[in-house]
Amino acid sequence: MADDRRLDFAGPAVVFDSPAQALERVRAGQVKGGEVVVLRGQGPTGSPGMGMASQLVFALDGAGLTGQVAVVTDGQLSGLVNKGIVVGEVSPEAARGGPLALVRDGDMIRIDVPARTADLDVPDTELQRRHAALQAPAPSDERGWLSIYQRLVRPLPEGAVLSP
Repeated sequence: MADDRRLDFAGPAVVFDSPAQALERVRAGQVKGGEVVVLRGQGPTGSPGMGMASQLVFALDGAGLTGQVAVVTDGQLSGLVNKGIVVGEVSPEAARGGPLALVRDGDMIRIDVPARTADLDVPDTELQRRHAALQAPAPSDERGWLSIYQRLVRPLPEGAVLSP
């Protein structure tokens, strides 16, 4: 039997900075087919820890949007997430000025699974302008071990280990 899952997707971004915000909008029916749902701020530094984006994917499935939307996140995904096109653990993460920090609502995103690409269809000059305007995220209100982790964690490709 042929695999009938989509292997490419293109659509306008709808951007969320927290899982709660994304879930609220999905439940309210404000996420539509054809969109690329971007959930950022879930990486090792931003979360702190590796925030799970799986709940969002399952909420989209429950809303009947599997195959009609794609998801891109710097967060972690459960091994059980096999519902449509989902790109996870994007690095560098948004909290470190990675590509997801530059995405705005309405930006076109193109995903090609066989080519292993997710491209933001925004002119380089505009991306440079957005990058120059980025401000470091405000320090977290976290105290104790999580605040130490957030200050010292290395990026995900370096193992998300602590380093002074």
